[in-house]
Amino acid sequence: PPTTTTTTTTTAHSFIPKCTAKWFWSPSRNTFTPYDVNKNCLIESHYQKVLANSSISPIVSISLGNFAYTIDVRKFTQKNAQSRKTRRIRRVLVKWFIAGVEVSDPHTLKALADAHQDTSIATAVVEYNAHKYDFYIDEMVMYPQVDHHEHTNNDSSQNATLLPDLDVEREEIILPDDQPERVTVLKMTEQMMDSPQDTLPHDASPQQLKAVLKDITAYVALNKHQCEQLTDDCPICLYSMNTGEHTVVQICGRDHFHLECLMQCFDKHNCFLRCPMCFKTYGIRRGTMPRGTMTIQVCPDVRCSGYNCGTIVIQYRFPNGVQRKEHPNPGENYHGTSRTAYLPDNSEGRYILKMFKIAWERRLLFTVGRSVTTGEDNSVIWNGVHHKTSTHGGFSNFAFPDDTYFARVQGELNDKGVSLQKDIVYDTSTRMDTVEDDDEEH
Repeated sequence: PPTTTTTTTTTAHSFIPKCTAKWFWSPSRNTFTPYDVNKNCLIESHYQKVLANSSISPIVSISLGNFAYTIDVRKFTQKNAQSRKTRRIRRVLVKWFIAGVEVSDPHTLKALADAHQDTSIATAVVEYNAHKYDFYIDEMVMYPQVDHHEHTNNDSSQNATLLPDLDVEREEIILPDDQPERVTVLKMTEQMMDSPQDTLPHDASPQQLKAVLKDITAYVALNKHQCEQLTDDCPICLYSMNTGEHTVVQICGRDHFHLECLMQCFDKHNCFLRCPMCFKTYGIRRGTMPRGTMTIQVCPDVRCSGYNCGTIVIQYRFPNGVQRKEHPNPGENYHGTSRTAYLPDNSEGRYILKMFKIAWERRLLFTVGRSVTTGEDNSVIWNGVHHKTSTHGGFSNFAFPDDTYFARVQGELNDKGVSLQKDIVYDTSTRMDTVEDDDEEH
């Protein structure tokens, strides 16, 4: 392994980090568990000694629970002293950057590392360059604790230093050169939710609404003679369209509606319309999902029941927060949640994963409301797009195998305006002829 070291942090919670790396041991294939702080420091200290002096033995002894182990920092192995079972270990360098500058101060490193590891909190206080910041963990942004906007009209603070918002980055360099699992992390931050979108004011006039609808659908208004030729009723209200009493429009090049009826189907907040007849979508529908993270990992050794390929593991994490204006109770707190979902790593699963990513970016997968599981209001809940939350157990357990799942979930996503503009390609090459759950009702 390379000998280059860098000032980094460990998993400490009450320890100013002096190690340059974190060490992990592998309880099973493709999974790694971190050592506790003391053992991490012991292993890293011995590793540095071996790097400095090749004549030193690479073996260091540790204990985990009631078992004794020997660690070989050259071969990157952990051996049980009694059973002689050998497991892999891994060394990970961790670098932290604030506003593009690598952090070297141990106190700042410790604050960043502790906050990043504590899944029960959404923010933490970090001191940097003699100033205190609120570190928003999921957003990886630090905001000055003093709101300088409040000082605008305050004569006593005219000379106050205006502190910038600081981006935070965390980089992991895995040593030795061991191939990690493929991991993708998508974020939904406050800044992303506040970004400009195609929305209309609540007091928009009917003329404004019709103008926007015409702009996104390019509908064509029929004249009196054209209306008289129509024999079908309006698909929405089921009243005749050839009386000349109402404006009739054509969208999608073929479907006709009363304009007033079509306006009732128009999502005015998101400037979104789905044709009631052919289901073609116009505009972009956006939801009310709160801030959080979507982590996607491909696990080649995990199987979904009924498939002989690897598995895509999706982890959603939403910290506690405060409801925004688009939520049921603005200003009130809401309860966060964590969810794990699975897809087979084949063409079907990857296709649906692409749609999930689009739905995530449009804030459509989750919302804030009443939890069906706990009955509690003000909770982060699913938003009508079903996920498989187990790899085995069949339809009744929200798991695989489920032969119609991909068609159903694609329909649910289409209902929310998410489409890849082509039909799903069903992959039978990874389907197993016999499955282990064939005694269940699917």
